[in-house]
Amino acid sequence: MAFTVILLLVLSNTAFAEVKIRQYEQAKNTDRFQNYIYGVAVGFFTANALLRIKGQPSLYCQVGTPELDKDNYLEILDQMMKAMADQLNPDSEVEHLLFIGLLQKFPCNG
Repeated sequence: MAFTVILLLVLSNTAFAEVKIRQYEQAKNTDRFQNYIYGVAVGFFTANALLRIKGQPSLYCQVGTPELDKDNYLEILDQMMKAMADQLNPDSEVEHLLFIGLLQKFPCNG
């Protein structure tokens, strides 16, 4: 019985992985995609914090900026999709585009 319950939970709770540029328009308004992108962004934020703690250069410098929420990250991604529309490979991942957007929005000077 316990095995069946665990199996159903695992099978019913699928997650996004490597969302392609070509899938963005279809997925961008779903809660599942928005929560996934927020999770990716929190991972970037956590990696950045750990680098700072270790005295290593940050990936991007969000210093002095209020904490970003899910909508902020989605807006950054949407802006990047629009700004780079003619340069994007449809088989590239949106996660990479979000990271590039964070690098551009919060550059580390010096």
